Amino acid sequence: MNQLFLKKGILLLVAIVLPICYLLGQEDLRSSTYQAYLDSNIDKWETALNEDQVKPLSLESQYDRAIAIFGYAGLCIDSKEKKRAKAYVHELHDITSELLNQQPQNPKIMGIHAASLGFKLIYQPHKMMKLGPQSVRLLEAARKIDDRCPEVLVQLGNQSWVMPRVFGGDKEEAMHYYRLAITHLEKNQEQIVENWHYIKMQMVLADWYEQAGYNNRAKSLYLKVLRLEPGFELAQKRLKLL
Repeated sequence: MNQLFLKKGILLLVAIVLPICYLLGQEDLRSSTYQAYLDSNIDKWETALNEDQVKPLSLESQYDRAIAIFGYAGLCIDSKEKKRAKAYVHELHDITSELLNQQPQNPKIMGIHAASLGFKLIYQPHKMMKLGPQSVRLLEAARKIDDRCPEVLVQLGNQSWVMPRVFGGDKEEAMHYYRLAITHLEKNQEQIVENWHYIKMQMVLADWYEQAGYNNRAKSLYLKVLRLEPGFELAQKRLKLL
């Protein structure tokens, strides 16, 4: 009888502790990648990914890791170190492909998978005629499901910004998508806490404003970011250059 109670006690303890460890793992990854983004520190971001030992057992945890890899790959490419991101880009594509198999109509997953296709093109430009249209179709399908999804709006913005005008690219439309993405994300304040992607959205939009000659709009965004993170050196530097 005592052994039976002991076994039940152990099972109950495991049932309580494992979810707590899982949630702490998610919070650690979110916090670590947020700080790595603010510091523009590739090594710190890579360490956070490598220390993320929580097995992606759920849809949410797999998605969180995909977002973290997405940010790391972007930072590597921005820093002219795309070789470092190559293995992670493959992992990103594998994760988002699996997520898409599980939930083929989830617009958030469709958005991040479209982003993974964009990253693959950096390493496999010869697949442009295959991966490019595939990404476009995926984003259009995602927009039809939810035209207010920030993850979809951001990727639509990226697509409109980089695509030549003759193929449908539109700088003004790209900025509009980003404004919508930020607005809809801000409707849920919990989503923007320690969210590197939220800060980056505003930094990208501010940069686009500068390139389009909208310096006052860019200044407003940099000031907004600095109200959130007064020590963010990249925002400070860009503001001084205006």
